[in-house]
Amino acid sequence: MRLVDRATIEKFSGDGVWGDATLQALFRSAAARGRDRLAVCDPPNKPDICGGAPRQLTYGEVEVAASRLADLFRTLGLGRDDVVAMQLPNTVEQIVVFLGALEAGLIVSPLPLLWREHELRSALPWIKPRALITSGTITGRKYAEMMCAATPDLLSVRAILAFGADTPDGVIPLDGVFENSDDVPQPEPAPLETPVNANDVATICWSGGDGILPGAVPRSHNQWIAAGMMQLLEAGIERDSTILCPYPLSGLVPIGAFMVPWLLSGGTLCLHHPIDTDVLAVQLRDHSVSYTGLPPAVIDVLKRQGVFDPGSAGSKLSALACLWPAAILPKNAEEYASDLMMPVIDLRSVGEYAYHARRRVAGEAPGLLGQGDVTYPTNKSGGAALLSTRVKGGITSNAAKASLLTGDLMIKSPMMFDEFYPTTVEDADEPVLAKDSRGYVNTGLRCLLIGNVVPKIDIIRHDGNVICHGGLNVSANELDQLYSEHEMVTEAAAFSFEDPVMGERIMAAIVPLDGADISLSDFADYLRARQVASFKVPDQLVTVKMIPRDDNGAILRDRMLDYV
Repeated sequence: MRLVDRATIEKFSGDGVWGDATLQALFRSAAARGRDRLAVCDPPNKPDICGGAPRQLTYGEVEVAASRLADLFRTLGLGRDDVVAMQLPNTVEQIVVFLGALEAGLIVSPLPLLWREHELRSALPWIKPRALITSGTITGRKYAEMMCAATPDLLSVRAILAFGADTPDGVIPLDGVFENSDDVPQPEPAPLETPVNANDVATICWSGGDGILPGAVPRSHNQWIAAGMMQLLEAGIERDSTILCPYPLSGLVPIGAFMVPWLLSGGTLCLHHPIDTDVLAVQLRDHSVSYTGLPPAVIDVLKRQGVFDPGSAGSKLSALACLWPAAILPKNAEEYASDLMMPVIDLRSVGEYAYHARRRVAGEAPGLLGQGDVTYPTNKSGGAALLSTRVKGGITSNAAKASLLTGDLMIKSPMMFDEFYPTTVEDADEPVLAKDSRGYVNTGLRCLLIGNVVPKIDIIRHDGNVICHGGLNVSANELDQLYSEHEMVTEAAAFSFEDPVMGERIMAAIVPLDGADISLSDFADYLRARQVASFKVPDQLVTVKMIPRDDNGAILRDRMLDYV
């Protein structure tokens, strides 16, 4: 399935940032350079996550397991461009599913691990998956049972498959793909009737956006490789690099900044789940990790614990990415990772459109974006142009009366998807990715152009209808509807407040029926009864006289507390 247009293919191919290699071809090439090299490692606390002993697989073992899984997909009747949806923790099984599905010519849709029945029922009809893959139990919750319960009427599904124990009747067990893989000869991939092209869709991820329903975001192999090249070049990742990924592989940054650089470099990928500073210290030490990325608050904790001191667990890091959990950086952003004796790369997500990685420059505010074509690595001249930015807006003045351009951040990038995945949900408004005549997309982020000689872009405000919560973009409009459906509420709205760890915390404002007394625990119970993801349960609940709106009916979220 190809969604990118011919003009875009010709442009980025002509620029040299797109080519002919697929993600699966990158893995095969890395395996060919040494099947006995260590490819991927489980987190040491895997028994607590999903059961089973931690695995450390060579390239040859991953290759065998992925080929076995691809054969199983074919046996089940899955064919080219069928969608496989998976909901898995950060373990080697996730990597094998990615590679096995791509080998079979399928499209992988990684689902956020925090999703529950409500989100599964809302999202899966959009993509009509032919198979669902999960684990029997993840952190104490029976995911295979949940997936069966959430999808009984989804007629597209041919099979539900699961790793680990606690698999319900009718669910196909998958642990057999790992049996005796060390003695199996190198497998030859079965030829596809129509070979996969690098411009074909490889994955469908999910964006919170500002709609009522989640947006299905398709990316091609070339778009993913462009995303991986940004971090590969900026962090100096090489074949002997060991990459530690602390985020579930379900979105742009985890896949683009960790998994794809691993495929490009042919190094070792260590997986971590969930973020646990004690386990992180063990992994940094035991695997001699050379590159990882962490939220600034976690970096601060590890720094106080001495993890980055000379001779300690993190002393072998050659680069560290500082992953900001929200589009707007706090005023004290430069304090995080400021005195580490290694290159620090500030990494910011621009929704699900693109991400931006930039090596920190002494004396300059972190996380600034370059204007115009941004080439990588950013600390050297030339290189690959992987992001282009411009500011669309008007002119304002600061106290010194120097003119500054403010406006909306417009971007285009070879990693940016072309359109939302087509939906067949009846009566649903299909999302549209609007581009201007030059191919730029309006991100909805308000920004400021600063500096005179080499201007940089600073994001100063984001769309109030999108809440950046722990790296997830959550639609406030979706929360409005969820909260308003409480039987004792006349109307409700979501808003947020800044948090140094999560980026933003979610709050709910409600107008209760006369005489109704609704506590936060009561409201949380209502949402859990609807099987809603835990991150959509508000941290605070406030009762207001009314939900403030402008003349057009849009909710004024920043004025909510004025009506308490």
